[in-house]
Amino acid sequence: MIGTMLSALSDVSPTWSQEPEKIGMLLAAGDISWCPGEGWTRAKATGEIILDVIKQAKVPVRVLALGDLAYKHGEKGQLECFAKNWAGFDDVLVPIPGNHEYDTKDAAPFFSHFKDNAFVHQNDDPERNEGHKGENPRWDKKGYFSLDFPRQDGPWLIVGLNDNFQEPPYEQDMATQMKWMDKRLDSSALGGKTRCILAFWHAPLFSSGQHGHEGYSHPKPDAPLSDERSMQVAFRALNEHGASIVLSGHDHDYEQFAPHDADGKPAADGIRSFVVGTGGSRLTKDFYKKPFAATSEGGPFGNVRGNQGVLKIDLYEDYYTWEFLQIASEKKDIQLGPARQNCNKPR
Repeated sequence: MIGTMLSALSDVSPTWSQEPEKIGMLLAAGDISWCPGEGWTRAKATGEIILDVIKQAKVPVRVLALGDLAYKHGEKGQLECFAKNWAGFDDVLVPIPGNHEYDTKDAAPFFSHFKDNAFVHQNDDPERNEGHKGENPRWDKKGYFSLDFPRQDGPWLIVGLNDNFQEPPYEQDMATQMKWMDKRLDSSALGGKTRCILAFWHAPLFSSGQHGHEGYSHPKPDAPLSDERSMQVAFRALNEHGASIVLSGHDHDYEQFAPHDADGKPAADGIRSFVVGTGGSRLTKDFYKKPFAATSEGGPFGNVRGNQGVLKIDLYEDYYTWEFLQIASEKKDIQLGPARQNCNKPR
């Protein structure tokens, strides 16, 4: 069932007299369920991977759904279809909405479907703001949150952000979200207990895949890289606060980046980012010519080179390891490395 795309640990990993204890695990993917239609069986297969891993896990687990859970428009029936595919782990599921959820006004079905998920509603307004005399009403559901993991004292801080607030109707919500994040990441708020910070949202800052190139709706192998930079302000703030990992989806492929800053420049104390839009939907083009984006390690693994699957991140007190678990396939496993990284020091 489980094929490992990433396996070997870094050759520079330190030698331990006693192997450090794993304290938690994250499983992540976005761009998941499309039904009825293609994507149904693949979403079910990735859901089965997750369920298998959880059953075998001896540490706390969280499943990060990286947006676009239910194609094509995040409607009620489509979300119910998603729930049939990714079933059996609702109690550890931590989702954020993608752009397809917002195809339906204010992503209302998403927030209704996850009405009992405390993280999704952590920062909702107490009451809906109808605006002055009904003008410029703002939806009260926000969908951004944080959690300390795997214990109340961390040492990991997980931050989920709503990147749909970049759109004009939600500019005020975006400003509020950024103020909240800065306050949450302030060193005094962390209290010295947090050692590692991971954030996730839907659309990546950098991608070498179809969405990362000009003319993505009519892909061409020699298309130039796009200069659009989704969530660059958030990425920069996270980098300034010493975050270690950012996860996204949106491009239906897998791609990993060596640590970099918000401008895509290599940085030893930068953020390692991943695009994991492989949760079940049909994969996008990966035939693009070099150069790849930012510090990409091997470019995108999409419809030709890649496969649907889930990123597994094993958490330790001050470092992490990762591997990509792909669904059963005739495609060869692709080895990329390293698969271990020390955390940056929060600041």
